[in-house]
Amino acid sequence: MHLVKEQTNLLDRFQTYMERSHLHLLDLLFDFSLHFSAPLMKLAMQHAGRWRRFSIFAFWVMSDLVFDCFQTLQAPNLQYFAIHPNAGASFGNAIVSAGPIPTTPTILMGSLRLTYMWFDISAIPQFIPTMINITTLRIEGSRYYTSPLNIYTAILSILAIPGLENLSIAGNITDFPPFSALEQSIKVPKLQHLQIIDSQACAQHLLLIDAPSLDTLVLEKGCITIEDPLILAHPFPALRCLVLVDVEASDRESGIALGIFTENIHELCVYSDGSQGHRILLDLIQGSDSTSSTDFGLWPKLREATFALVSPQSPTFYANLLRARPTDSPELALRIHQSLIDVWQELDPDSLKSIIQLARLIIPMDPSSPITAIKEGWRLGRGRFGEFLDTLDTFQIQTGSFFMDFNEPAWTDLESLSHSNGEPS
Repeated sequence: MHLVKEQTNLLDRFQTYMERSHLHLLDLLFDFSLHFSAPLMKLAMQHAGRWRRFSIFAFWVMSDLVFDCFQTLQAPNLQYFAIHPNAGASFGNAIVSAGPIPTTPTILMGSLRLTYMWFDISAIPQFIPTMINITTLRIEGSRYYTSPLNIYTAILSILAIPGLENLSIAGNITDFPPFSALEQSIKVPKLQHLQIIDSQACAQHLLLIDAPSLDTLVLEKGCITIEDPLILAHPFPALRCLVLVDVEASDRESGIALGIFTENIHELCVYSDGSQGHRILLDLIQGSDSTSSTDFGLWPKLREATFALVSPQSPTFYANLLRARPTDSPELALRIHQSLIDVWQELDPDSLKSIIQLARLIIPMDPSSPITAIKEGWRLGRGRFGEFLDTLDTFQIQTGSFFMDFNEPAWTDLESLSHSNGEPS
């Protein structure tokens, strides 16, 4: 269903939909970034008992009315909740000056089925639901603030959710204290998937977490600087898969440290847009760093490696990588683009033969997307909330600033829009 901006009967259409769908749970998404509609919001809240997934995006317009309504709402069927208030300066200043930030529930106290939450830091502390059963958590730095809020203790409390399995952090979400001020590591016993996007401070500090079950680590954008030996002393024992998307190392030592504390991985996925800053990591990966020995070989247990590189595209990079591996390493399954192999076949067939002798080539179905290298169980998705809104183009009511997804089953994440299985992410 799609309505153009000029149509004026949106509320009536929404009311009709609510009446006709009265036997079904609701999956709703509101974008109030340009205009807030209190009547639509009130109507949606009257049906909170049917909410299964509810998302609201409101830039500078999240009013006290919304907060007051959320405080008393009962949404017992809610499984997925995304809220991005992007509150104004007065709200943000109140948080900064308020001292310790509470993370006790303030809204949706009865939503005990809630397992997935996605929010930006301006939602703290006013829009915190019951989080005791959360398994998947996505936190973004606020788009409004030019510097992160000092809510470090609140973030620690949120990360202490006992059943947390999937965590994604995008942007600088808080001011972290110096390493010397850390009293103890953050214990996240059930965490399996960790994704850090464009946040150097988070990358440094979250790599200190105590996560014995961590299976997959995704680092996207930004620069990795590993300054503290504590990180090397606490590698992730169960880590199986490392994904690097447009990541650079600040220096050779940080690059080597990254390899050491992830040394147990079996799968590696590397995506690079060709930026010069990525060369340190790429040189270490292929074992061609001028100060490293030829048998340095990062990740000796590696079994599968996926590369989508703008540069280098020469077969020399891959041949060096394979030759640098320890002699007792398992056979490596190498995923690269078919078009790249076709070029090598024509221009440098001898190097291609050498690579084939050293590795088992696997050609991915869709090598242009980093998500293809991550197993189907990965539920965090990629990108930010605003980017996600830009992908919505079907089964919507649209007024130019307001979206409501009427698809059944509902959307989940960027990568599952086209193949949602109807289960909560």
